[in-house]
Amino acid sequence: IWFGSFGSTNLNTGLLLGVNGNAYKITSTTANWTNYTFVKISDNIVDIDDSGGAGGKLYGYDKALGQLKYVDKNNIAAVSAMTAVGNSGAILAKLNVRSIFARNNNVVFTAGLNGDIYRANNVNSGTASWTDQSNTVIPLALNDIQAAGANTIYAVGSEGSLLQSVNGTDWKTLPTGTVTHFNAIKFNTSNNAPV
Repeated sequence: IWFGSFGSTNLNTGLLLGVNGNAYKITSTTANWTNYTFVKISDNIVDIDDSGGAGGKLYGYDKALGQLKYVDKNNIAAVSAMTAVGNSGAILAKLNVRSIFARNNNVVFTAGLNGDIYRANNVNSGTASWTDQSNTVIPLALNDIQAAGANTIYAVGSEGSLLQSVNGTDWKTLPTGTVTHFNAIKFNTSNNAPV
């Protein structure tokens, strides 16, 4: 779930992602959320990530269409559907994307089945250019991809998989000493992350 405040002290608009992939815009007309509405804006969304900043975007991956989609945060009140990013269908349709990470409005990473990691550049232009970064990683399912600090990105997945990139291009496997499946990774500092 994602909530943001747009020119207001109340957190009155958000996006909710359901277990079946339905993405909903939630709007409250009261500060205490006693009156609110849900508007479905997309089907089959796997993950939602915030690109950061007041003028940023919320990105999601549509698994049925194989497309990266977005919503402008500063215009979310008027949104009735998510917008597809150009050039994403040809690359992503063949993948089983499980997680996305938006570095900023121009760079988005996806992680998925068989160790697939793709980087999209120039996303904000409306037509992204995609790079396959999977050749440097092990072919295990990746379930989440997130950043720690300004430059370092981590991906986690099955059989204790933990991958790291310090430049957003090259990836290496880090030892975890376990074969436990990791579903998610979140950072509260650049050096501390529960998985």
